[in-house]
Amino acid sequence: MQSTGVYRVDKAEKPPKKHRKLKRFLIFLLFLLICFGIFIYIKEHLKPHTVVHQSKPVITTITDDQKLKTWNEPDFVIKMPSTWTAVPIPPHTYHAYTWTSGETAGAEQLTVYEDTIPGNFSVNRVVIVHSEDSKVVLDGSASDNCEQYTISGAPKVGEFGVPAKWQGVEFYCDVQNQERDIIGTSSLEGPNIVTVTNDIRTSHKFLFTLDNENAGSPNYTVFYNAISSFEMK
Repeated sequence: MQSTGVYRVDKAEKPPKKHRKLKRFLIFLLFLLICFGIFIYIKEHLKPHTVVHQSKPVITTITDDQKLKTWNEPDFVIKMPSTWTAVPIPPHTYHAYTWTSGETAGAEQLTVYEDTIPGNFSVNRVVIVHSEDSKVVLDGSASDNCEQYTISGAPKVGEFGVPAKWQGVEFYCDVQNQERDIIGTSSLEGPNIVTVTNDIRTSHKFLFTLDNENAGSPNYTVFYNAISSFEMK
């Protein structure tokens, strides 16, 4: 009797399971090494090359004109340029302290009137101020020459200027004298007056003026700094 048989093609024998795991591990390890190499390349070769330069230190040189000297008066202290000198107080009805930029023609004079203040003192430019604690605070910079915005006219009898306003504050404009550029302070209290009170509640009235005899540009910096440095004792 003829036998019948079933023929099959045998599949290739698979490698052991342990070898397959090792092969997968090696492939994964190779993949990690490739990724790490790409990361190092990008980090070292593709990042921008920035050179940081340390900035040079800023050195401020103080010249003689910039040095300040503190003047210790009976009721207040004030700082003036070291090159300015005090002017002896002449015997007059006003209690005032004056400093000058020099003895030659064209020198400027800064004066601080205390309590005995010329009420009708007229100026060409005004600086509005107010008191805060024991100091004087600037409310902006100096005005333009008041002749430009004040109606000209003859002053009243006994007065040297005509009433004017700057920033809503009254003062007296010297419309008849343009040879010298005089700057003065005023406040909401009235023309030429600002009252300052110290820590023990003692009060004094003050007026600050800058007389520019050479009719040139006034030294606003000196005037502003002096007012800002002023402090009652």
